[in-house]
Amino acid sequence: MLFEELELVEEREADLDVAALWAAVEEVAPRAAVMSAAVTVVTLVPEDENSAEVAMRAALANRYATVRPFLALLGESKALDAASAGKRVLAGVRGLPALARRKVGIKPLLPREVDDKLVPPAWRKAVYANPDLPQGAVDRDAYVVCVLEQLHRALNSRDVFAAPSHRWSNPRAPLLDGSDWDAVEEDVLAALSLDMPLTEHLAELVRGLDAGWKQLATRLEEAGSAAKVSVEVAGDGRVKLNVDKLGALGEPKSLTWLRQRVEKMLPKIDLPDRLFEVNAWTGFLGAFVHLGDGTTRMKDLPTSVVALLVSEACNIGLAPVVNPGYGALTRARLVHVDQYYLRADTIAAANAALIAAQAGIPIVRYWGDGLLASVDGLRFQVPVCTISAAPSPKYFGFKRGITWLNAANDQVAAIGQMVVPGTPRDSLHILDALLNLDGGGEAGDGGDRQRLILRHGVRPVQDPRLQLQPQVPRPGRSAVLAGHDAWRRQGHVWRGGGSGA
Repeated sequence: MLFEELELVEEREADLDVAALWAAVEEVAPRAAVMSAAVTVVTLVPEDENSAEVAMRAALANRYATVRPFLALLGESKALDAASAGKRVLAGVRGLPALARRKVGIKPLLPREVDDKLVPPAWRKAVYANPDLPQGAVDRDAYVVCVLEQLHRALNSRDVFAAPSHRWSNPRAPLLDGSDWDAVEEDVLAALSLDMPLTEHLAELVRGLDAGWKQLATRLEEAGSAAKVSVEVAGDGRVKLNVDKLGALGEPKSLTWLRQRVEKMLPKIDLPDRLFEVNAWTGFLGAFVHLGDGTTRMKDLPTSVVALLVSEACNIGLAPVVNPGYGALTRARLVHVDQYYLRADTIAAANAALIAAQAGIPIVRYWGDGLLASVDGLRFQVPVCTISAAPSPKYFGFKRGITWLNAANDQVAAIGQMVVPGTPRDSLHILDALLNLDGGGEAGDGGDRQRLILRHGVRPVQDPRLQLQPQVPRPGRSAVLAGHDAWRRQGHVWRGGGSGA
């Protein structure tokens, strides 16, 4: 009935009859109930999209008593420094001790005594419009908490940094400058393909960004209502890209057939036997040399090394792989080999042999040339005391943990890894991981490590057809495992054994 009355007013272009409108409303609900519901809606729905942020900042201002004892220590600390973008924030922090000592009840804080540019829109009402203060006075408590929030943001962006510190240090400090940069500037710019003047390079990037936005706008217009992507412009001018949830694509029958065919072709062997077979192809176990002279070889050393690799990779300890009746698998022998043969450098050398063997497989050349790499991290909780672990309440609770960064190239080979204590920003350590690779991208492989680090992006497939090469003959399982029958004679039941290769 209400909508019918509104449509009638619109059609006749007449003035709104308030009495008739209320009559239509009261046919649905009493006027008192409607007014009560309207008041409830006003109290629940924010006045605008930023009112919730404003209310939260006003509540944060009440926490001034919590941070007040630390203001003198923070503002007078010599450990804090700032880049050009953080100088204003650091200057505001330096002034906090004086604000904390000021008796604002006797001498109110005035707007000219604070840095207005440190007060974002969400804080302006709490800082400048406190009804409990005299007209024109600044809320000291709200301003102090506001500056601390800006400090936290500046620390996260490293515009403000601390020294000495591992997590909050200045990421610009290791950058070359002065004569050191002048000595390598030409080579670095050539490697980065930055041979044009700075203004031309930036102009080219602007043109590319502009072309990308225009292409996006054209495609959205062509897609119309069926588009899965939309661009939303907020009232403050910010642009938000909304992407609908994409549905799962069904697997083609050819992919299902290929997966089943490959699973049937894979042999079912135990994990230790698999390592012996890979060693017969690549000789990677030969990289585990003695700590002393690098030439000492023990009898049945590969058997001991394989046992330790399985023990550590499966995290099962030595008990499942120890066999007192076989010399290469006694506890004393395994402890000795673990101490003198299994080290970070020998594991890296063994991995390098596997990377080179992977690159030599004919089909791998169709996947990539080994010059593209990606680095990703996994977080693990560490239950023992170690210098490599650090706290992170968000991920580890009250315990400690590590982040394991793993670099993989486009030939599906793990070419390097790095353990980082705790959960620092990955971008601060990715370059270290790429500069300390186990293998891949070397000059002998048709490239160089510098190209591996600097190349990025998605390359188009030159030939979409998969041209399989004739299978390279390899020694049979019985030949490969000859001399390693001790694994079967000892009667161990390996956890995880029997899986496909």
